[in-house]
Amino acid sequence: MSIVANEKTEKPELEQLVDLLPSNLKENMNVFIGACKERRMTPRWYATNSFNIKYKGKVVFRFRIFEEGIVDIYFTVANKADLDEVLSGLPDRMREFYFMNLRPCLHCNPTHGNGRKINILGNEYFVCAEPEIFIKNPTKEQIGYLIDFIDVRRENIVDSSL
Repeated sequence: MSIVANEKTEKPELEQLVDLLPSNLKENMNVFIGACKERRMTPRWYATNSFNIKYKGKVVFRFRIFEEGIVDIYFTVANKADLDEVLSGLPDRMREFYFMNLRPCLHCNPTHGNGRKINILGNEYFVCAEPEIFIKNPTKEQIGYLIDFIDVRRENIVDSSL
């Protein structure tokens, strides 16, 4: 029986979904989720096979685990108004990682045209909804970067609430 089929009456546990993943991806997600829990940030179910991580009520990232053994991660680095400032303060390797994984518009909705036009550090990009990182089936290296970005996002949330 499919985990999704039961979801209307009972939300699946994160561990049930992680167990569906191939071993290397399962290990990577367990490291990532463990890093969140070390920071007292717990994944919360919010939609079909989807979870989010919040800090002080603000989304840090969200992810979806597909029964086919696929994980999609959407990571918010900073509030839009603070994005340039946050990115310019990062080491080059982290800034490069951000731009390599910036979620482009994939024309998922024909009314969106080329996507949302946004200027980041003086360059124009067309993104899908928000200027966020998107990772499919994260590697160990990508998980390392995302863990570093958790602290960047937490600091951004604290700074924006002052």
